[in-house]
Amino acid sequence: MTATDSKRKENTNMQSKCTTKIVINKVGIEFTEEKITAYGGFSLLASFFERIKLKDVKEEVIPVHERSPNSRGKYSKILSYLLMIYAGGNRFSHLLYLGCHEVLSDLFAAGRLPLAATTLTRLLGKIKTMKEVEAMSEGLWGYCPN
Repeated sequence: MTATDSKRKENTNMQSKCTTKIVINKVGIEFTEEKITAYGGFSLLASFFERIKLKDVKEEVIPVHERSPNSRGKYSKILSYLLMIYAGGNRFSHLLYLGCHEVLSDLFAAGRLPLAATTLTRLLGKIKTMKEVEAMSEGLWGYCPN
């Protein structure tokens, strides 16, 4: 068996381990139980977010209006929250575990990523009513056709 054949066999095995497949705007992504490296998988995630135009959607559907000229923007805040979750964080304070914020900012074209957990809690704390939650939910689910 050649090296090419063994790679094909590995790819087939990885495809057979697929547990979930999601298609958003004709872009497919599959999940397995395999672990990815924290930064290696982020380049693929950045490409995926760019192809589905996630940056545009975040700005449209999140019902928070920021007025500060020093604001980092909703996209960078929500992006850092998503990246923290992908890296295995389960608390806002785990935002510090991401590290290399400059690299991630460049990779995801986000400007500056927040460093403090309170930045995220303040953003999410601005969503006050059930009407705002429902509007955000409908906007996100409307964007993700089955």
